[in-house]
Amino acid sequence: MNLEEYSFETTGVSIIKGALPPDVVGRAKEAVFRHDWPDGYPPWKFPILHLGRVFWELMTRSEVLRLCGKFAGDHFRMDHAFGVSGRGAVRQLHGGPQSSQHSCFYMPISQGYRAGLCGQLNFGFTLHGQSPQTGGFCYIPGSHKSVDPRAGKEILDEVYRGQIHHPSIVVPTLEPGDMMLFTEGLVHGDTLWQGDGEPRMQIYYKMTPGWMCWRDPAQNAKYLQYAETDLERRMLEPPWTGRYSEDSYSMGFNNERRNPTA
Repeated sequence: MNLEEYSFETTGVSIIKGALPPDVVGRAKEAVFRHDWPDGYPPWKFPILHLGRVFWELMTRSEVLRLCGKFAGDHFRMDHAFGVSGRGAVRQLHGGPQSSQHSCFYMPISQGYRAGLCGQLNFGFTLHGQSPQTGGFCYIPGSHKSVDPRAGKEILDEVYRGQIHHPSIVVPTLEPGDMMLFTEGLVHGDTLWQGDGEPRMQIYYKMTPGWMCWRDPAQNAKYLQYAETDLERRMLEPPWTGRYSEDSYSMGFNNERRNPTA
C-alpha cells in the first residue's frame, strides 16, 4: 500500500498533488466558461459530461482507473459526474457511513491487495484552489469508519452544534491540478467561500462497484451520445453482475458475467 492509499484508508481522504498538468486544467476551465450559463458563471453545482472531451479524459485517466479497481472493485462504474463552484455554496455537512440507505459504506477488506471497498468513491479534480483561509470543501478525518448512525447534517447540528469551523473539521489546501480522492462514507461538506476573487472550482466523478448505483442509471443515458470509446461506454453502463440466457426451468453454467471495466 503506497502513501496515497494509506492516507485514504486511514483518514478517508487522499490528495495527490499536481495530478493534472496546467494545460489540462486550462482546457477544462475553458470548456466550463465556454458554455452559455444564465448569469455568465456556472452555478454551485453543474453537469459536465456534455461540455467537452476533456471531462471524459479526466474520467479515464490511468490513476483514476487504478484507484477505482483498488477501492471500488474491478467492475466499477461511473455513477454521476458534476462540477462545483464556490459561488452559491451553502454551509453544510453530508455523507457518512449510514447515509443514503447505507450506500455510502466503507468496508475494510483484509484479504489480498485490496485495503477496502467503497459504496461510493469520489474523485475531485481542482481547477481553482482553496485553503483554510478561503474555506470551501471540508471533512472530518476518519469519520468513514464511525459507527454513529447519523448522517452529516445531523452530526453538524447535534454533535458540533453548528460549529462548522471546529478544529476537527479540516479544510484542505488544494491547488489547480490537485486530485482529491475520498469516500462518500466520509462526513464532508462546505464551509462557504470566504476568499477574494475567483471562487474554488472542482470537477467530481462518483464511482461505485459494478453491482450498485446511487443515482438512477437512466439519468446517464443522455450522456452516452458523447462517449467515444468502449471504455467510456462501459463506465456508464447500469449496474449488473450476471445476464441469464436460460429458460425459467433450468440453471446453467454459461451465463454472462460482467467483465472488468478497464
